[in-house]
Amino acid sequence: EKIPSGYKIKINRKSPIFTIIGNPLFLIGLIELEVKTFINQSVNYRDFLKHRNATWTKFVKDWSETPEKTTKRKPPHIIPLPNYSIVDELGELHEFLKEKFEFNFQFTALSTLRPFLQNAYNKIIYNINVTKNAGQQLHDMILDFNSKEFVVLLNPKSEEINKALEYSEKRKFIVIREYTTVSKETWSSPTKAWIDLLLELKRGPYGIRGDEMANILDYLLDNNLTNHARLETVGRHKNVLNEIDRFFGDVD
Repeated sequence: EKIPSGYKIKINRKSPIFTIIGNPLFLIGLIELEVKTFINQSVNYRDFLKHRNATWTKFVKDWSETPEKTTKRKPPHIIPLPNYSIVDELGELHEFLKEKFEFNFQFTALSTLRPFLQNAYNKIIYNINVTKNAGQQLHDMILDFNSKEFVVLLNPKSEEINKALEYSEKRKFIVIREYTTVSKETWSSPTKAWIDLLLELKRGPYGIRGDEMANILDYLLDNNLTNHARLETVGRHKNVLNEIDRFFGDVD
């Protein structure tokens, strides 16, 4: 970033690379030399930086991983559910990330539940969960894929989301949240999607009407896409059992 006195270098200290390289000053020194090399050349450094970050992260990850045991494991058996899938307008992005993105990610909340909303909304927030420290790379890849259509927010606070909803002319928003553990399944089950949406709306309503959660739950139950036991199992892990019980009082 250019500033009056020269250039300011921003470094993502949460990058997994810093947990792998023993002396971080060595890496910071290399970054400084790299910037000085490119700063006076006719090169788009921002584009170069995105490509270098992705390539470097993959290189370090590949060389730092412990070799897997030779025991063969069966791939997870995913049974397609009727009337339930990722929303159509995220389909191309989903396939792009499956092919290009190397870390675990999962579309959730309204990314699969939007068709069950009872009301029409001008602006919609989709959610993607991703492995911790991989969020910035996912953020950049989504913008590279389609920056004209989506507003992409990484680990935003509720006030940041509300401000984006208020001032952006775009109608599609993607909220990326980083977690220590993320499933390899690239879009969540109905049970987990509903609970992830519940957690997101606890941060702020974001224009979604209060009765929508009960309406979605009613649909999922009526179509055998979830049940009380599954919701309790996931809800116990997410500490939202009391909220789930209140919603069951609404749909009984």
